[in-house]
Amino acid sequence: GTFFVSQQFPNIEQDDGWKDSLKWLSANTPKDSKIFNWWDQGHWITFVAERAVSTDNRNYILKANSDLALFLLSSSESEADSIVKEYGADYIVIGEDILGKMGSLGLYAYNTTNFSDPRIAQYLSVALDCQTATDSVSGSTSVQCGANQMSEQAYSDLPTKRLSEPNQVLQGSVRVFIYRNDAKTKLFILNKAANDTMLARLFLDIESLPNYEKTYSSGEMFV
Repeated sequence: GTFFVSQQFPNIEQDDGWKDSLKWLSANTPKDSKIFNWWDQGHWITFVAERAVSTDNRNYILKANSDLALFLLSSSESEADSIVKEYGADYIVIGEDILGKMGSLGLYAYNTTNFSDPRIAQYLSVALDCQTATDSVSGSTSVQCGANQMSEQAYSDLPTKRLSEPNQVLQGSVRVFIYRNDAKTKLFILNKAANDTMLARLFLDIESLPNYEKTYSSGEMFV
């Protein structure tokens, strides 16, 4: 439905980056390519990109969801590699917003509903949408990310590449890593456990992963 609705008037869709990514997959990857993906994107990939998926929301496979979550949360590259090899995946497709959902990933990874499970509670990961506004009187521009407001320069100065040491302190004691995305539309807050995951490394430091490379990204999707 969202694929066709956006081609009518009025178009109420705010971000169609995921469709651009899927069209790219269809046009630029072998037809027998296998995709390692999260379940709610599986039917998009099947319908738009016409590629094989590890799981989708019509054929719900708990193990595939758990394995992708374990892959993304792993701090061990060799452990993560073994999971991908099990599926024979050629490409991984993930959404940028998942950087703020490590708690939810943990529920799938460890097959539990308990957010207090220490394996899950160790992660602090937040993704905030950011908007730029210009004061009509002063002419100054600020950026609002959730409840956080900062100058446009302060936002631009935030790193987009993974750091080895925290760059901010929350509530006077919690040392965290704060990043923005390249498009300047999101702000990410991660603690050390979250910063050490494969998910953080894929988005923020993929150059350090010899077995992975970013082939395409558009808006909210990453291939």
